[in-house]
Amino acid sequence: VLAALRSGFTLLRDSLHDPAAVLQRLHTLVAETSRRRMLVTVSVVLLDRANGRATIATAGNPPLFIRRTDGTVETIALYAPPLGVRLPVEIPQRRLDVQPGDTLVLHSDGIYETRNAADDVYGLERIASIVSEQGGESAESLRDAILADVAAFRGTREQDDDITLVVCRLT
Repeated sequence: VLAALRSGFTLLRDSLHDPAAVLQRLHTLVAETSRRRMLVTVSVVLLDRANGRATIATAGNPPLFIRRTDGTVETIALYAPPLGVRLPVEIPQRRLDVQPGDTLVLHSDGIYETRNAADDVYGLERIASIVSEQGGESAESLRDAILADVAAFRGTREQDDDITLVVCRLT
């Protein structure tokens, strides 16, 4: 499925100006060509630095965060089921004004659903708090702070799910 998606993105690269339309077409690809219950979560962020704009589309991924240069943190929640569900799907898309110094944080559910030995859940609020407190540094230091906090929270408990984290500081 990953190979098919990579090929799909390559074939649809001329359409990437409209991330939601690309994900809509990839949804059809996954639904029609994969075995039942093969689902894929994905987010696409198109950055237009010349015009100070980010266009975001997502399918099945948790909310992403954007830390503004003034230190405020926005939660961008675009809810849609994962690609491949056997239901009618409309992929949401949002355009945001961005500027140099803003930081985007995208993550998989493996981060906020991490559990500790007491079976407590890490949660979205905890990610937002770290983005707020640590986000003024570099993208790398914010990434490392989130991953270190997740590991400390989890403690000796084994990780239940994969962890994906993308932190992008606009220049």
